[in-house]
Amino acid sequence: MGECDSKKSERLGSIERLTNKEKFQITIELRQEFKKLFFIKLILEKIKLKKSTFYEILKSQNKPDKDENLKKVIFDLFNYNKGLYGYRRITFALRNKGIIINHKKVQKLMKAMNIFGKTLRRKNKYSSFKGDAHKNIPNLLLDKENITEDFFRYKRNFSNNKYLKILGTDVTEFKLKNDEKAYFSPVVDFENREILGYSISKSPNLRMVGKMLENVEENGHSLKNVLLHSDQGWQYTHQDYIDYLKEKQTTQSMSRKGNCLDNSPTECLFSVIKREFWFGEEKKFNSFKEFKTALGEYISYYNNDRIVNKLKGLSPVQYRNKSKHN
Repeated sequence: MGECDSKKSERLGSIERLTNKEKFQITIELRQEFKKLFFIKLILEKIKLKKSTFYEILKSQNKPDKDENLKKVIFDLFNYNKGLYGYRRITFALRNKGIIINHKKVQKLMKAMNIFGKTLRRKNKYSSFKGDAHKNIPNLLLDKENITEDFFRYKRNFSNNKYLKILGTDVTEFKLKNDEKAYFSPVVDFENREILGYSISKSPNLRMVGKMLENVEENGHSLKNVLLHSDQGWQYTHQDYIDYLKEKQTTQSMSRKGNCLDNSPTECLFSVIKREFWFGEEKKFNSFKEFKTALGEYISYYNNDRIVNKLKGLSPVQYRNKSKHN
C-alpha cells in the first residue's frame, strides 16, 4: 500500500479533511488501478472509510437520478439567459413553464451543477454634474412627510400605478478598447422598469439626449403629460433640453444635489446592465459598432424576456401587457 500512498499523496493530503464521497472516489480509483494487488477492505482501512458507508454511496450512485430531467431544464434556462439567472429567477422561469418547485431545491440543484448567476462589481460612476444651473427645477418625486410639529422628512414616490407617467433618465459610461468610450442614455418607466427608448454615443453630448427622446417616440410612446426625472447633469439643465420638454408638454423633475437615490430606479438599471452585460465581457468588443449592436440586443432581451422578481416573474413588457388585460 506504500506505493499507492506515494502516487496519491498529493491528492489525499490529510485524510481527515476529505468527505466520505471524496474517499469513495479515491477508493474506486485505487481499486481500478491496482485491482490485482489490493482488496477493497484493505483500501477502506487505509483511507478510513467504513465498509457500510462505501456500499451505501455505491448503491446511491447506481440509482437513476430522479432530478435528471429537471436539471436539464434548469441548465437550458441558465444557458438561454446567458448565465445571468440565479436560483430565484430560475425558479420563476420554471413556474412560467408550469413547473412548480421550491426555490431552495432549485438552489440546491444549481449548486450541485456548479452554476451560479452573475454578481455585481462596483466601479466609479460617470458624473455629468457641472454646477448649480438646476436651481429652478424641483424634485417632484418627493413627498413631504411630517413626523412631529417641528420635524419632517422627504419620502420618494416613484410610482403612481400607471404606465408612461413617471419616467427617469441618466447617462452611464463604458470604457472600451484603445481608450475608446461609449455612453448609454435610456428613458426608463419607473412603473415596470421598461426601457422605453435609448441612445448610445461616443460622446455624452446634447445630441445623444435628443436622440434618446426621439427614440422614445419612435417606439410608439408619447412624452405628453409625463414626468421625466433626471439628476443634475449639464445635459438636463441645457436650455435646448428644457425647451424640448416644454414643447412636448413633458414635466421636468430633478434630483437633489449629490443624492443618487432620488433617481434610484435608473441607477438600478445601470447596475443590472453592468453586472449582466458588461462585467467579464469588457475585452470582447473590438469596436464601438460591435458594442452598440450587442447592447441593443441585450436591451431587447431585458425588455421582452428577462425575468424580474418584483414583477412576479415576468419581463417588463410581459408585465405591462398582462396589466392591460386585468
